[in-house]
Amino acid sequence: MLSATAATQAGRICARTLLACVFLVNSAITPLTGNSAEAESVIADAWGIAVDPIKLGRASQNILNSVEQVQLLLNQIGSVETRTNQDLADRISQMKSIVDGVVLAVDQNVANLREIITEAEQKIVALEKQIYLDAESLLDRVQCVAENIMKVQLQEAIADSVAELIAANVSINVRGFKIFNLRLKEIQVTDPDQAYISVRDGYLRRLNALKPNDSAYTIVSAYANIERRAQEASCLVPDPTVQAELLKEEFEYRRLAGAWAVVPVTMAR
Repeated sequence: MLSATAATQAGRICARTLLACVFLVNSAITPLTGNSAEAESVIADAWGIAVDPIKLGRASQNILNSVEQVQLLLNQIGSVETRTNQDLADRISQMKSIVDGVVLAVDQNVANLREIITEAEQKIVALEKQIYLDAESLLDRVQCVAENIMKVQLQEAIADSVAELIAANVSINVRGFKIFNLRLKEIQVTDPDQAYISVRDGYLRRLNALKPNDSAYTIVSAYANIERRAQEASCLVPDPTVQAELLKEEFEYRRLAGAWAVVPVTMAR
């Protein structure tokens, strides 16, 4: 229900901006930074293997994106909690085995490489969902309790995002919240899940309408704001499955914001 369309969106944005294809190529094959050595270190930290991220990205951008997102997830949880949660540790080990198999198949250039990659992608999707479910309670303690996120904070955050989007002439589908007085941030969030979707889709519409001379900071800011709204909503949604989906969204947009953040940008005035 909450699956991100960020990769397609990024491609459309790059087609419209002067940053153009140089960054898109780098971000498509190198996670988090434009430096492949740094990317290799990040992935090796997560999996205990020396993965060539360029090779893996060329084999399957979907798998590479999942590796990046799970790495961010593990960084947020912490190594101790990850190791002591047996279900989570087992699923990460399974994911590592799948990644190992893809890399080996690429190395050997096997005849059925495409079939191996397709099957691996399907397994990764299923495992990734379970990893987020396993991690949900850990992250609830780590980030929700630590930041003491309450419904009033989400209401104010949604109000800020809605005001920002309206100022940018972006249409908003008002779902999951009611607006009483936007200037005074008087908003009632009735469904954090749907409120997040409304704001996320508004930011994506804004990005889709970017013009060649628009600042790249708009991209960084939009992804970062989506990430924060996903985190806040995940802390306030009672259903564990929806929480896990929101967490996945949070780390997907954190990955994208981090990638765009390495591009020199000028803040909009």
